[in-house]
Amino acid sequence: MKKFVDSKSLRSRAQGTIEYLVIIAVVVVVSLTTVNLVVNMVGQSSGVSEESAKLAWKMANPFAIVEWSMNPNGVMTIALKNNSDKTVFFNYMNIGQDWNNDSFSLAVGQTKNITINTGDNYSSGQNYAYKKPDIVIDYNTIYISNSRQYAPTDLVGKVS
Repeated sequence: MKKFVDSKSLRSRAQGTIEYLVIIAVVVVVSLTTVNLVVNMVGQSSGVSEESAKLAWKMANPFAIVEWSMNPNGVMTIALKNNSDKTVFFNYMNIGQDWNNDSFSLAVGQTKNITINTGDNYSSGQNYAYKKPDIVIDYNTIYISNSRQYAPTDLVGKVS
């Protein structure tokens, strides 16, 4: 004996399935649009905060920047620390077109201040920012010459 399937119930099931899939598609489209908007808004923000920049720089290796400041004459003072497990030899540091090329060595854990004259004039309390692609430190180890350390993040702050 053959069982007959009611075509009306099949159409009803098919319609329910299609409606369910359409609802899921709408939810996915709305979710993707929301994520895209949020990512674009975050990407257009003013950049990194001074606190997050200091944290990133303190963990950098082999050179950490444990402190930095800018005076109104555009002279930046930077405290470099050797975070590696061996002595490193500083060759130079570029921040954009400006640099410090004092050569010196830093033992493990040692800190030394350097200055870079940016040539810019600032007002006290004014914000400044140097973008991470413009910051490079050139150094030597006992094994490798002319190594490069690229910035983990921007150098930002307020003029003192």
